[in-house]
This record gives sequence, C-alpha cells and structure tokens, in this order.
Amino acid sequence: MLTVYGVVRSDLLLGVKELVRIPASVASGAGGHVVADTDVSVVVLADNALADSSVWPWRQKSQGYVVASSAHEPTLKSHLRGLRRLQDDDGRWRAWPWFDPRYLRLALCALEGQALKALFGPVACFGLLHEGVLELIELDGQLARFKSVS
Repeated sequence: MLTVYGVVRSDLLLGVKELVRIPASVASGAGGHVVADTDVSVVVLADNALADSSVWPWRQKSQGYVVASSAHEPTLKSHLRGLRRLQDDDGRWRAWPWFDPRYLRLALCALEGQALKALFGPVACFGLLHEGVLELIELDGQLARFKSVS
C-alpha cells in the first residue's frame, strides 16, 4: 500500500504536524545563487494529494511536491536525506536544491539508468506542479515517465 507524503521547505508549511524535519546541512552548492539546502519538512498526506494539489498544506503550491512510497517511514526519511547531494560531471558531490520541485523536475528529465533509479529509491512516484499542471512522474525502466493529472 502506498502512502503519500509532502516534501516542502519548513517555512512554507501551514499548520500541519511534521512527520520529520530534515535540517539544513553545510555543503558547497552546485553554483549560482540558489539556496542549496534549508530545513525541509515531510508530512503525511491523504491519498487524494496525488490527484489534487489544492489539498497540499503549504503556501505556494509550486514550491513543494509529493511522493508516494510503500517503504517504511525511516527508509523514506533516509532516502530523502540522501537526496541533498548529487554528483556533478567532474565527480564532485554537491548540494543541490532537492526540495525545490523545479530542480527535482530537471533531475528527473536529465537522469536515466542507475542515476535515475538512485533518485527514485523507494519512491513509487513523484507529484509536482509544472506550469500549473499536476504531473506524476514514475520510473519506467531506465527513464522517467511523466503523466499530467490536471
């Protein structure tokens, strides 16, 4: 059975009990003026959060995303914590804004094979808003499959 979780910057969460708060860590960023790490909250959501972003309990719906997983909560928490770093083209591990759905979507579009499988880990699907449309992204073999919901 899949459980739906919300992943969002802690400062955007509105009146919902956190399952876990993943604190920011000190790391070198992946360039630019993008915040590479911040406190991130993970919350349990109703199943309909995969089909209706209006039930997401955070301000600025486009600033968070949902994941569906059948993994035990500690396994998912450990996986999400591990997403904070990606290996760049030079082989260096860099912090990246894993909590920001825009950057998550870029990674899901760019990665394939084992790197994509590692990004998914125990996650059955990611759900995020892209240009106002709720998309569900699933692993399909070696590639990510995008499906518009709304």
